[in-house]
Parts: sequence; C-alpha cells; structure tokens
Amino acid sequence: MARSASSSAPGVDARAAWARAWWGTSAAPPGACGASGVCRGERGDARWGRLIDLSLPLSAGSVHFPGDPPVELDGPYNALEGPVREYCYRLHLPTQAGTHIQGPHYFLAAGRPIDTFPLERFEGPAYVLDVRGLPLFTPQSLAPLAGVDLCGAVVLFHSGYMARLLAATTPGELAALVDTKPGLSLDAAIELAGRGVSMLGIDSVGLEPGGDLSYPVNRCLCEREVLILEGLTNLDRLPPAGAWVEAFPLPVPCVEGTPCRAVARLP
Repeated sequence: MARSASSSAPGVDARAAWARAWWGTSAAPPGACGASGVCRGERGDARWGRLIDLSLPLSAGSVHFPGDPPVELDGPYNALEGPVREYCYRLHLPTQAGTHIQGPHYFLAAGRPIDTFPLERFEGPAYVLDVRGLPLFTPQSLAPLAGVDLCGAVVLFHSGYMARLLAATTPGELAALVDTKPGLSLDAAIELAGRGVSMLGIDSVGLEPGGDLSYPVNRCLCEREVLILEGLTNLDRLPPAGAWVEAFPLPVPCVEGTPCRAVARLP
C-alpha cells in the first residue's frame, strides 16, 4: 500500500525517539538551543553529533549510470560590467548525478515527484547492513534488523561496490560492473517496505541487481513510496545503528529526484 500524502509523522516520531536516546526526552534540554532556535553544542560534545559526509563529489568525470549524460562544469565566467569581475560557473547534470535521491515518479508515470514529499521524509535513524561480498541481499541479509522498529528509518546497504565503480577507467568497464552489480531482492524490498522503512540507500549506482531489465525492485519501492538513495560513500565509517542520516533533494518541481548532499550525524 502506498504511503499517504501526510506521511511526515514517521520522520517526526523517529527524530523524537533519537532525541530521547540522547537526552531522555523528545526535545533538546533547556539551554541547548540559542535564541535563534538553532541547536549548538560544545566542541567534543558527543550529544550533538559528528558529521560524516556520505556524498560523492560532483565533477566532470564523476561516476554515472551508463546512458545518463555526464556532469559538465563550465567557467568561470563574468557577467558584470566594469572593473570588478565575478567568478561564476555553469553546471550541467542529470537528475541522477552523483549521490542522489529518488521518489515514486522514478518508475511510475503518475508517481509523486520528489518535491511533493515533506522534509521529514528525507531524514531518519540509520541502520547499516554490511552486505559486502553478497550478490543479492535477501530477507536473510536483514537478520541483524530482527525485532527492530523500522518505521520511519533509513536502511543503508554497505556493499563496498562504489570503490570498484570509482576505479573503472573506461565506459565499457563501468557498464560491465553495472550489469553485474549486487542488489536487493524483491522479497527483501517487500519486507522492508512492509515494516515502514522511509528510505533505502546503497553505495552503488542502484539498489536493483544488475541484469534484470524489468526492474521489479525499483517498481516495488516506487509503488510503496519508499525513497531510494543511491551513490553513497563512506558507509564503512558508520556504526550498524545509532547514526542519523539526512539527504535533502533540491527543490526542483515535477522531477523524480535530484542530486543531494547526504550526511550522517553520529551521537
């Protein structure tokens, strides 16, 4: 069943649960936030979290799915008149460039565009599954999550495949890696969606295993409005549980997804 348009509650509830784990309450303690409402912690205070960048650089030559146009960066250029110049650049890229997040419109013509989701859907408590060496992530691969409440959670698959993709030196080598890349099985995708997962991510160019051109996993996740986060890196720096992940899309209307800056906050 698809999520309702008002599906912001899981993210809100998840943040409250995470706050309770830190402070014993669903809100920051008195004095934790300044007059601006922005919470600031002391340096070294683990309660406020250390940020880990999970995003790939966006540059010419960035790894991309075969068939997608590459990232192009032009500049600098100056549009000012007079003696003072500016340094601006033009960035040309597809919506699935680099680290990116996608919604139902990815595989459904009438699916919700990414800009229609509440911001709360793009963050949540993260669970990292080490699936390195596995060609297919099955329900058995989810065993570490047995008994865990995944409603509103972010489940990340650490496949180790991004390192191989980044090492590819020719389009043919990259295409061969994509055709044989590991991925999520359909029954595991159905289980995770049924348990209320908000977002699934992977350190690869896609959650779908290579070779199946019917894309059943992507269609399943889009039908159930589970967000898809691809092109991640640095998953080896995250604990199996306890991190908080954020991956906000650009506010581009009517598209399936956009590049994003994905980060993890460690308590």
